[in-house]
Amino acid sequence: MKKIACLWILLCPLWNKAQERGKERPLELGAYLQEIKCTKLLNSTAASMNSTDYRDKLLVLDFWATWCGACIREFPRLDSLQHRYSDKLRVWLVSSPGNDPEEKIRRFFSERRNAAGKKMDLPVIYGEGLLDQLFPHQAIPHSVWIYKGKFYAVTRPGELSAENIEQLFAGGRPVLENIAPELSFDPACSLQEQGWPLPVMHQDKNSLLAAYVPGAGVKAGTTPPSAGMARRYYVNMPLMALVAQAWPQVPANRILPLQGMEAELSTVHNTGWKQQHWFSFEYRFPAGIPEAQRQCMLQAYLQDAFQICIQTEKRVVPCYAVICTGDGPRQIPSATDTAFTRQLNGNWSMHNQPVTALLTRLNYQSPGKPLVPVVLDETGGNRLYSMEFPFPDLQDLSCIKEVLRQQGLDIIPVKRELEFLTIRPAFHYQKSN
Repeated sequence: MKKIACLWILLCPLWNKAQERGKERPLELGAYLQEIKCTKLLNSTAASMNSTDYRDKLLVLDFWATWCGACIREFPRLDSLQHRYSDKLRVWLVSSPGNDPEEKIRRFFSERRNAAGKKMDLPVIYGEGLLDQLFPHQAIPHSVWIYKGKFYAVTRPGELSAENIEQLFAGGRPVLENIAPELSFDPACSLQEQGWPLPVMHQDKNSLLAAYVPGAGVKAGTTPPSAGMARRYYVNMPLMALVAQAWPQVPANRILPLQGMEAELSTVHNTGWKQQHWFSFEYRFPAGIPEAQRQCMLQAYLQDAFQICIQTEKRVVPCYAVICTGDGPRQIPSATDTAFTRQLNGNWSMHNQPVTALLTRLNYQSPGKPLVPVVLDETGGNRLYSMEFPFPDLQDLSCIKEVLRQQGLDIIPVKRELEFLTIRPAFHYQKSN
């Protein structure tokens, strides 16, 4: 018995080392990689993914999950870039252990097609804990760039673009937001108490405006009252998102920047653009005041901090209207099914819903993006409909039109006088008065 005990004591250190051998320290930006080999692959004819095979290329590891809508929206663009730069770029999608089982991933890709109607052939690494250890992250999507064997960058959607890729291949240094590690955040502390390098742009007794803070993420929330005052904070948001918070009754696609402020709307949201057009803002307000009063305070604070004038005005604009034609068959809604859902393949289903439920999605506006067309409900009724949309983009009005026709509806271009929320620099407003 003593011999067994002595043997166990001798083996314990070896056992602990064997356990530790499976753990890898996170790589630091700029470090060169040792060989990384992964064997759990899908959408690939190779038996393994070996990082040494891409020493002369840009290797991108894109962490994702089937439930991550922002990840999935990137796939067509990643697929296009992969084909465009096939001799220099290799994208691998990485599904971390515990996110999705193999069969679910297989089913997901069997139902998904690219813009040309062909099956997406982006290769997938799944269930490999090593990559999570080397490149830890708190959120997805999360893209790791490995260029010429070196841990070059870790970015969010939009950074992997043709412009940045070509600049990198040409020997330049694209402006990228490296998001590892993310700055810590304590919601109980004010923005100035976070310990961040905070570039303050405006401050008064109850509000603070700061420029974009790299690494701080996107956050919003309200802190519990203290000494009769509560605090609302917004971290790294475009001006258009802040205005939408202050005027929630106005549809976001009816908020119009004018007179030199048009740059607040852009198709490109890379780091360079964010540094100019994303902000962090917080303000204090008396605890327990009505919501309408709190919104009025936010409206005043924003206009003062940004030196802008925001007002409502009516404009005759081209837009679209959903109308009832009475033609064609109409699917009778199920009495037990009432939902507007996105299917596993990215397409949509609408069951037992009014037209306004569809219009909510047609009018959805991403803050800071170019305005989507306004779509109005001119059906003149409150009937319920069931529809299947065999495509992922609900703002593709030509595809929507075909589905609506099957229900005796149509979507047509019209001109209407609508109320907009306009944003102008304050000095423009003063000159005009």
